[in-house]
Amino acid sequence: MNRSSIFGFLSIFASGAVLGAVGLWLSGSTQIPAGSVAEPATEPAKTVSTRRVSMSADKLKIAKILTTTLEPSKVRQQLQVPATITLNVDRRATVSPRVSGIVRQVDVVLGQKVKAGQQLALLESPDVGTSRLLVRSRRFDLQVAKRDSEWRALISKNVELLMADLASKPEAKTLEGKYANKPLGQDRGMLLSSYAKYELTRHEEIKQLELYKKNLIGEHLIHQSQHAREGAQAEFESAMEQTRFDVLQEKRISDQKLQQAEVDLIDSVQRLRLLGVPGDDPSLNLDLNSTEIVSADWTKSIVMEDVAAYPIVAAFDGTITTRTVVPSQKVDMGTPLFTLADLSTVRVTAQIAEKDFTTLTDMKLGDQIDVIAPGTTDKVVHGKMIYIGTEVDPQTRTVPVIAETPNTAGQLRPGQFCRVSLDRSEQSGVLAVPGSAVVEWNGKPGVFVAQKDGKSFDFQPVIMDQPPTDDKHMVVIRQGLTEGQSIVTGGAFMLKSELILSTEPEEE
Repeated sequence: MNRSSIFGFLSIFASGAVLGAVGLWLSGSTQIPAGSVAEPATEPAKTVSTRRVSMSADKLKIAKILTTTLEPSKVRQQLQVPATITLNVDRRATVSPRVSGIVRQVDVVLGQKVKAGQQLALLESPDVGTSRLLVRSRRFDLQVAKRDSEWRALISKNVELLMADLASKPEAKTLEGKYANKPLGQDRGMLLSSYAKYELTRHEEIKQLELYKKNLIGEHLIHQSQHAREGAQAEFESAMEQTRFDVLQEKRISDQKLQQAEVDLIDSVQRLRLLGVPGDDPSLNLDLNSTEIVSADWTKSIVMEDVAAYPIVAAFDGTITTRTVVPSQKVDMGTPLFTLADLSTVRVTAQIAEKDFTTLTDMKLGDQIDVIAPGTTDKVVHGKMIYIGTEVDPQTRTVPVIAETPNTAGQLRPGQFCRVSLDRSEQSGVLAVPGSAVVEWNGKPGVFVAQKDGKSFDFQPVIMDQPPTDDKHMVVIRQGLTEGQSIVTGGAFMLKSELILSTEPEEE
């Protein structure tokens, strides 16, 4: 016998010895001591599988059981989907200056509620100061141009009156007395002197004509007086034309200067407005018809005026949600200083699955939706649909739906998760039960079906389209019930409690 055969034989013998020892140990451990009786093996008790519960008349009276006959009906179910509360982007703004400057003071703190027009901070801006000074200069120019225009208008009016009087050829002394204190412009002397000369030559002509009629002078003197009068008359008429032209020209130039002053003032005010200066700033006043006259001591009242002050104000009522500015800080144009958000309304964004969106064909803008958010005092907050997506997201296969919800109490916070209930399209000829009829037993939803004896009720598992959101929510039953059955709609939880008590474990 070779060495390998010997080793194989020894290994088989050792294995048999070990198995024999284990068998003797097991047989010894299962022996029953003398005088003792073996106890039978115990098995778990079986559970009664009945789903019927019966109640006495007294219990039925306490339970206040209500039933209804199941019939096909029209039902508009609700679809509940998760959603997110976000800020109303139409009422959220980043507050930034339109100019560079140094922050003098900050008037609000983080989380503070502010009103429209309330000052948030005050800057010192050289650009604003320069623009205000330009507005002031242009306003003064307008006042000067307006006074000059009024003066030229008065001269033009007096000259027209004078021309009308000259047409009646009054005495020169009469004209001088009537218009002694009335402005007639720079041609006053020329016009009146030419008229006086014309009047003198006219009287001389009349005198010479009378003398000629009395044969006291010759014909030559008459012709001489006539030519002198004609020359003086031509000179006077020329003076009238020149005066009328000069007055109208000066009036036209004055009006043009007034219009240019108005344009310059409007331009400077608009430039100041472009810098973001609040509308109630006196420098932005554009009352071009103001008759206020610039006083002699006007400069004294503006020496210490703070022309470089640039207030940052709130554009609407809201809450300061971020603040990134401190006093003495240098800021540039467009630097974010605050974030202002109106939290009186928030938006709720839901993503509707493509398969569910097809059941919301009746949904339209302006429809009311129910928002259910944790931690709110009211269980349901009503919102209004403002946007319905027109495309399906190729990644998530969902359609966005956005609603706007009032948040006057501040219970809804941006970033918070919630649920949204949307009305599905109306279904006809379906079997539906109210949410108060649905209970859960042994992990399965179902309803209690009343028996003909009026005191027995069977728990019937059902398959629903969706779980009920409240007791009044109508739930469509797809399987488990048939038309004509008497369904318990009130007191179902009492029946469930009775069913639980009646199903105790049974021992064999």
